[in-house]
Formats: sequence, C-alpha cells, structure tokens
Amino acid sequence: RRPYTPPQLEVYGDVRTLTAGQGKPPNDTPAGNGFS
Repeated sequence: RRPYTPPQLEVYGDVRTLTAGQGKPPNDTPAGNGFS
C-alpha cells in the first residue's frame, strides 16, 4: 500500500481547502475544476 491519498479524497481534503483559500471558496470549486 502507498501512503498516497486518492485524487478524490485529496480534492475534498486539505489540498482543495488550501487551493480554494487562495482565490475561490471550496463550494465554488468543483472537483477537478478550478484547481488551477
């Protein structure tokens, strides 16, 4: 097993929160979109 979290979990996890906090709110950034 790898200590790597699946993309689905990461999107709704800390990664999404940190990225969304830079510009768009978590609710405004759907999974796989607005991550840039």
